[in-house]
Amino acid sequence: MPVDLAVASDGSLYYLARGSSSIFRVQFTGIPPPYLVPEQNGDSAAALTSPMAVRDPFPLTDPFNLSSDSRTRVMLFAINLDLLPSEDKSAVTARAEDAGMIVYPLEVEYVGDVPDFAWLTQVVVILPGNLPSGQSVLVSVTLRGQTSNKVRIRIQ
Repeated sequence: MPVDLAVASDGSLYYLARGSSSIFRVQFTGIPPPYLVPEQNGDSAAALTSPMAVRDPFPLTDPFNLSSDSRTRVMLFAINLDLLPSEDKSAVTARAEDAGMIVYPLEVEYVGDVPDFAWLTQVVVILPGNLPSGQSVLVSVTLRGQTSNKVRIRIQ
């Protein structure tokens, strides 16, 4: 039986139940969080470098990169990452986490539908030059306060 209720700023309802010695949270889950698509039966990202469409390991500097800044871009694929009409790529943030749990912000360059696959969104991120090479990092994206699963990309 609840004996006290409180509503948090994120809309969650907290309650204390008699005899439970615990605080419980009720949270609205009507909108599923973004989901980065991994390769089948694993946690490696289904991702490509652009424009050459090369799979991992991803170099920090791509010799085939045709951009003027020579920075490597990685194209990730996501589900439940639909932008509202008033939103653009700035509504999405991305980050990478290395084995030492050091977090690296990733610049989001593009967010948009995958042609002919309306249920799938492509997110192009730019890899920072200070990512550790020779290891994997876990990448996630956040939209409207909801963070995706983490997928692994290997850095060359």
